[in-house]
Amino acid sequence: MNNRYSTKPRRLGDLGFQWKEPLPDQEILFTELKDHIVKIEVDLKQLKGLLSGEKDEDWSTVTISYKYPNPKPTSLGGDFSEAEEQIYGPQDKVFNHVTSYYSQAIEMFIQAWDRAKHDTLRNNANKLKSPFITASTSQRLTEEFYKSKKDPKRFAEKLNKDKSNIYKELKGQRKISIDQAIQYSKEFGCDPVTLLFEDLTTELWGNVDLFNSVYLDENYNPGRIVPQAAGIVKVPRDIFSPDIKAVQVKTKGSYLNNYIAYYYYSKHADKSTHGKLSVVGQEWINDDIGIHETYYFLGIYEEKIGGGANILNPDPSAKNKYICKDMKDNITFISPVISLVHPSTLRENHNKR
Repeated sequence: MNNRYSTKPRRLGDLGFQWKEPLPDQEILFTELKDHIVKIEVDLKQLKGLLSGEKDEDWSTVTISYKYPNPKPTSLGGDFSEAEEQIYGPQDKVFNHVTSYYSQAIEMFIQAWDRAKHDTLRNNANKLKSPFITASTSQRLTEEFYKSKKDPKRFAEKLNKDKSNIYKELKGQRKISIDQAIQYSKEFGCDPVTLLFEDLTTELWGNVDLFNSVYLDENYNPGRIVPQAAGIVKVPRDIFSPDIKAVQVKTKGSYLNNYIAYYYYSKHADKSTHGKLSVVGQEWINDDIGIHETYYFLGIYEEKIGGGANILNPDPSAKNKYICKDMKDNITFISPVISLVHPSTLRENHNKR
């Protein structure tokens, strides 16, 4: 029997494929293996936007990790083996290939792709001149066809379009105009902006429990923001600013549970936020043990008569009505929350398409 898997790189048109050691077991079919994808990583060298004419640097690498039941188990109940595959080439073609042939992991792939776009575009060492970044329209069209479950051929017929042009647009061989984006968006049921521009995003850098203390490397009392490994979150376009930040409420039983609080970062304490839900920074200095850090809280900022301030718990059902009391001159940061958004409103409901 010929080996199904080889360490030698292979080509398919503009795409390259390669398996890493250890290879998958030769007895498992590739169609079976794709049911056991556990991780997808995306590396984007450069994103080709709507107005870019450079194609030679439009490169991406997708690494797919598998963990599958060993066809020849060595222990009672069976054991698992691992494998890793890389797909690389022009971004549009890689995106189209993965979404077309790895249906078992499309959601996982799109999340990894969006994360890579965020890291490449918004965390670029060379600061962007504008946060409004033109999208690769072929990628966006591919996403919309997947989300809406529409057939490109029937789509072209309904809009009285040449189907060959639709396929060229999907392959990145033809750009779409603003007028086309408006026309297509009506059929897809989406905002035409999503076909032309990348999503506006920011980092979700922390979470907060309004009811309970969180014990990690130290004790985080209720209302104090716990730093976390930064995730990314979409930002509604009507509140976007390059200095926007986000934290999330993680409190079971609270009406605010899972809500994302957006605020604008500043190095100043805005005292006009009295009575408003705010993010408040308090500086702690202890020269004796060498501690100099800032604690951040989420709550309703309250100026006290005669000086000082309190932070009230924004959930009226909380046992602890105050998050902090009698805060003095060490408040270094106060910024009002400009929007509370539930994550479900940021995600598209594909079923509604």
